[in-house]
Amino acid sequence: MAEALTISKIELTDEGSSMRLDVTVHSVSERTLHVYREARNIKYDAATKTLTVGMHDHVASDSSDSGGSLFQLPRFAAVDPLGDLVISVKLPRFITRINGATPQGAPNIEQVPIHEATSVQVELAWSDTPFYPDNRRSARDQTTAQQLSAWATGLAKAAVEIQLPRPIAER
Repeated sequence: MAEALTISKIELTDEGSSMRLDVTVHSVSERTLHVYREARNIKYDAATKTLTVGMHDHVASDSSDSGGSLFQLPRFAAVDPLGDLVISVKLPRFITRINGATPQGAPNIEQVPIHEATSVQVELAWSDTPFYPDNRRSARDQTTAQQLSAWATGLAKAAVEIQLPRPIAER
């Protein structure tokens, strides 16, 4: 069975102070589809120069809510039946991550230059129903992230090779 939503085009533009990711999706469904319209996680593999943008809240089966974290609902967009939609996402040129610890035990913070990516992968969750948090007693054992993961009917994936122009300062 073919998926009701596909990613038909991915473009990444370096705007100098930030980057813009344009993801064009196509619906073959007779119903309105609902998609994430923001990045929920960004990963970068410097060895392969691959940027992976997750527009979903996939929850691993072994994850648990520590109770101390803040969770914000994602923004959604609607894709018309048999229609196309361009989702524009603003990304930073660098992401900050913790990479181990110093000998003294302090976290080792590193800046990762995602603007050097030569390949982009996008993972986009979608459903044929809008998302509403379920506050009924029977759903209280699930975190909102788990509810979002269960809500997704599908996960559209696509990857492209890209060639970003060098920033003006390097020309």
